[in-house]
Amino acid sequence: SKDKTLEICREYAQRFPHIRIHQQERNVGVQGNFRTVLDLARGSYFFWAGVDDQWSPSFASSLVEDLEKHPGTQLAMTSFDRVNEDGTLYDTQRFVEKDSPNGRPHLNVLLGVTSPLKYNLFLYGLFRTEFIRKAARYLPQTPAWDRVFMTMLSLATPIRYVDRVLHQHGLSGLPVNKRYPEEAIFKRRNGKSYWFLFLETFRAMVETTVRSELVPPRRKW
Repeated sequence: SKDKTLEICREYAQRFPHIRIHQQERNVGVQGNFRTVLDLARGSYFFWAGVDDQWSPSFASSLVEDLEKHPGTQLAMTSFDRVNEDGTLYDTQRFVEKDSPNGRPHLNVLLGVTSPLKYNLFLYGLFRTEFIRKAARYLPQTPAWDRVFMTMLSLATPIRYVDRVLHQHGLSGLPVNKRYPEEAIFKRRNGKSYWFLFLETFRAMVETTVRSELVPPRRKW
């Protein structure tokens, strides 16, 4: 960061001893940073904290409670608001009835992930740490990487959903490739046609799923 992020973090760490700070010596990129914070995690559960996001105080505890009731599930997420930069509500994303992943076959959840539904933001849900450490080996370097990664996750584990708005996802007026133009993942994207990007994303979905040791062979078909 070129602003006072580190200084602000240190001020909070002095007030709250459970906060630990790790400073990167260089810009390691989106996926590199995702992996680093995961490597530093020590608890049984883990979630990635988006830079523009906010959480209800009961976000983590509600998801832990749900995962404890479903020991075979590795990921859970709540419904969430999407909020504009000025603080106004853009929309509320809920996944109910046929859109809910609860108890649904893996193929049905996969179809939801590859649809316009915002299943890609389940990436910011609560994971069992041991599972997501293994899954993070397959973080793809491609446009729409969150969709690609969620495609693999939807076939690797059942996914749980808690129908309470306990998360707030911030929206920017600029697309992510304009906000972070130096990221290698976005340099490859700029200037490419829609169909090139579509085919590259589809290829990455297939490749990531086939490579993953977390997806049983019968689901890869």
